[in-house]
Amino acid sequence: MTLLSVLLLGKTADAACTKYCDSGDTLSGSTCTSTVTASDNCPSGFSPSGGQCVDADARCSGLISTEFSNPGECCYGTKKSSVSTPSGPSCFPEHGGPGGFYCSTSSTSGCFSSTRTPSSCPSGSTADGNDCVRGLTYTCPSGYTRSGTTCTDTYAASTITTSTQCNRASPATDGCKWCSGVSACLPDAASCPASCLVMPQTTCTNIPSTCQWCSAIGVCQKDSIGCFASCLIATADSSVCDASTSCKYCTAIGVCQPNAGICYPTCLAATTESNVCDGSTACKYCLTPGSIGVCQPNGGVCYASCLAATVEANVCEGSTSCKYCSTSGSIGVCQPDDGTCYSSCLAASVESTVCGGSVSCQWCATSASIGVCQPKAGTCWATCPPATEDPLGSAVCSPSQSCKWCPGAAGGVGGIGVCQVNTGTCWTSCLSATTDPSYADVCGYSTECKWCP
Repeated sequence: MTLLSVLLLGKTADAACTKYCDSGDTLSGSTCTSTVTASDNCPSGFSPSGGQCVDADARCSGLISTEFSNPGECCYGTKKSSVSTPSGPSCFPEHGGPGGFYCSTSSTSGCFSSTRTPSSCPSGSTADGNDCVRGLTYTCPSGYTRSGTTCTDTYAASTITTSTQCNRASPATDGCKWCSGVSACLPDAASCPASCLVMPQTTCTNIPSTCQWCSAIGVCQKDSIGCFASCLIATADSSVCDASTSCKYCTAIGVCQPNAGICYPTCLAATTESNVCDGSTACKYCLTPGSIGVCQPNGGVCYASCLAATVEANVCEGSTSCKYCSTSGSIGVCQPDDGTCYSSCLAASVESTVCGGSVSCQWCATSASIGVCQPKAGTCWATCPPATEDPLGSAVCSPSQSCKWCPGAAGGVGGIGVCQVNTGTCWTSCLSATTDPSYADVCGYSTECKWCP
């Protein structure tokens, strides 16, 4: 017989070994019955005998003579044997008798020292042969009810809460044993549960113990621990989570999830449920604002901006506020969701920080260059005119912060084709460029002119 089969009892009955009575009393459900024999009582002067009260002295203490001499008299006192004479038994000394009065019945005879007329029985008693008799009266202890010669009393059974109560009162606790693992008294035939966690709801609920049923997550827990309000809170004790009927433990990130919940394989995957991330033992949630809204391992970085997260493309892509602009179609940078994924480094010149933070580009700052976003392999030109010779030509000059592109025309007539400072002049002929403050560079790097020293 299993523990479950022994203890699956209806709500109207108490489970076996949950109640106890005083020693010797019987238990039925939650009621104890004490049974004792009623006391037999006789009035003063009467004694119990043969199921009735007898007063031998009330009527005649000896015998009542019914034959021969002294018929109807009560003969009592010392009895001696009579002597035989030709005329019959005699007590007279002259016949050799002992003296006294001769009295006899059909079964006995003798010489008695005294006689008197038998008295009547006291009121309430009746004559029974030579005795006065009356009925026995039966009494029970206070609180007991009498039925015939039996007295019974019922009282509420006590709940078993200690090991001494589990086997202290036969027969109510016969067949019971104390299970220390759950501090409960259970039938001998049942196996002792190793802990509260393995007890089913019926046992946990019906058996007094140090356990309690926690309906929020469907598990039997120790009273001293208390009940976890949710699976997520039960993360604090994986054994409770595993034993629960409503929850499951997800070892990958160390979190207790409802049975219908997702066991995320990584912290990053748990970004979709920030509370699960935060409740796990292996992860932390990087909130927005302040970070980028992503679930990171406890040892991971909570990046302050999308750009900072460029070093971890998967973290950028997995966040709730960023997107990754990959190198296959962009410049390899983490941008906010509403940011631009630039198709080239030059296009990113409008955002120097984005350019500088990307994996494909470098920012050529105005302090030492012309303020343009170049590929990592590109040249950061110190001034505008040399940038005319960049492989990308005018495409580098035009988006720079310091320069402008002056288009060229055949023979330099109408334009000399050079990268000029923003404040410089776009000369319409090679000759006129001779007057430029940086004439040698402007003329020398021009696509239409040459400098003649």
